Amino acid sequence: MLNFLNQPYPFSYQPSRRIKQILPIGLFVFTFLIFFKPFGLDGDPGYIQTSAFISFSGGVMGLLTTVVIPYFFPKYFNESNWTLKRNLA
Repeated sequence: MLNFLNQPYPFSYQPSRRIKQILPIGLFVFTFLIFFKPFGLDGDPGYIQTSAFISFSGGVMGLLTTVVIPYFFPKYFNESNWTLKRNLA
């Protein structure tokens, strides 16, 4: 019944696709921070720079975890080594 857990994990490494996903997300976060000013940004006179820094940092972390690390450690992200059961544990 639980044999599907032994199937390979469906991971696809496509850097261009990841970049195309991360850039619009970063722009959305930046726009959200500018318009709604959450986290006390309304009291910060340089809130645009703070929002840009937060958005840029998030974008860099997204690229680092989805593009750079899998590029430098391809054995760890080898799809044949990962199963759904291993991912759940």
